[in-house]
Amino acid sequence: MGAITEVHAAGKAFGYTFGDNLLHHLATSIVAVTIAHVLSFWVVGIFTRDTLGSSSVEARNRLYVPHALGILNLIAPLGCIAQLIYWGANRSNQRAADEAKRALQFQATFAALFIAGNTLTDKIDGVFEFALTMLLLIAFFGWLIQTLIAIFKAKRNGEYRYRFSLKFLIKN
Repeated sequence: MGAITEVHAAGKAFGYTFGDNLLHHLATSIVAVTIAHVLSFWVVGIFTRDTLGSSSVEARNRLYVPHALGILNLIAPLGCIAQLIYWGANRSNQRAADEAKRALQFQATFAALFIAGNTLTDKIDGVFEFALTMLLLIAFFGWLIQTLIAIFKAKRNGEYRYRFSLKFLIKN
């Protein structure tokens, strides 16, 4: 993430050379990602205290995993690839396959949105670039919140249906 920030800054600012703040950006990224991982495991632990037997826990764990793999979409197509692999590995279990397909639809929708939006922000300038960046930022936080809610609810109930996703992969 630090290197990506450096590349972006070097491409946008006149007189800024790659590597001016690379270590600072890299250290900040490592600290931020570590804090995010620790907090997410802590929050998941709080909201998913188990009151049922171990066999139901194992079954539910298989159902919340594709939603958790969606977090890998912080690096846009990586989460979708992981969900496709999970879906392929669990096609024999209908509930797990359906849950993976629902999660994949949602994550693919937003991955396509973010890739298209980032490509478009490089092509436009001025007020439109700022407006599109703000819309993408709002969409990012909506995606993150929806993904976290899906993880918690699928961990607790075994399945979750997203409020928004384009139905271009699956016909239920």
